[in-house]
Amino acid sequence: MSEAPAMRGLFFNKFFLDCGGTHILTGITIISTFFALSFQAESRIYRKKRRYPKFNIMQKIFYTLLRKYMPGTYVRHYIFARICVLGLFFLLLLSGCGLLKPAGNGPTPVKAQKVVHTAYAQMGKKYRLGGASPQKGFDCSGLIWWVYRQNGLKVPRITTEQAKAGHAVPKNRARPGDIVVFRTGQSPRGLHTGIYAGGNAFIHSPRRGERVRMESMNIPYWRKKLIAVRRVVY
Repeated sequence: MSEAPAMRGLFFNKFFLDCGGTHILTGITIISTFFALSFQAESRIYRKKRRYPKFNIMQKIFYTLLRKYMPGTYVRHYIFARICVLGLFFLLLLSGCGLLKPAGNGPTPVKAQKVVHTAYAQMGKKYRLGGASPQKGFDCSGLIWWVYRQNGLKVPRITTEQAKAGHAVPKNRARPGDIVVFRTGQSPRGLHTGIYAGGNAFIHSPRRGERVRMESMNIPYWRKKLIAVRRVVY
C-alpha cells in the first residue's frame, strides 16, 4: 500500500473519530433551537386568563420549575432562561471535540509519529503466524516488533512481553505510537497487541486469513477487551 492512501486513511479516520461527539452536540443544538423557535412573541403567548402561557408540555414543566424555585418568575424571565440554555449549547458546539476528550498528552514526539507512519505503510500486508517482515507477513507482535525496529527502537518480540514494555499509561490517555494491549483469550498468553494511531483507532495484524488494518477502539469488542496501554516513545 502506498504512503499517500495510508495518510489519507489516517486523516479520514482521525477526523471522524475525533469529531464524532460533535455530531451529538449538533443534534442537541438543533433540538434546542427547535424549542427556542417554538416560542411566539411574549405579547402573543401570554394570556391573562390562563395560569400558563400557551406552552407545550416540556415548556410548561420548565416554566413550572422556574416558578417553584424562583418566585416571581414571569414569561419574559422564562424566555430569557431558555435563551441562556440555548446559548450554552452553542458554546458547547463551538468548543468542538475538545470537551469530549481527556486532557492532552502534549505534542506527539516526532519518532512516535514515524512509528505510526511506518505502521500505516504496512496496511494490507497478510497475516502470518510467526511472521515479522513485509515479505513474509506479520502476526500481531511481529508487526509491532518490526515497526519499532525500523525506527531504531527495541521492543520484545512476543506479545506477553510487549504487554510489559515501556511504561503504563491510563487507557484514556493513549497517544499515537503507544502499544495497546487486548485480552482476547483465557490463557495467560491470550493477548493481542496493536499500535495506537490516534483518533481512538489502532493498527494491527488481526488473525489468520486477514491483513494488517486499522480498526476503531470504539467498536464494543475492542473497547471491552482493552486492558492496557504501554508507552515506549517519549
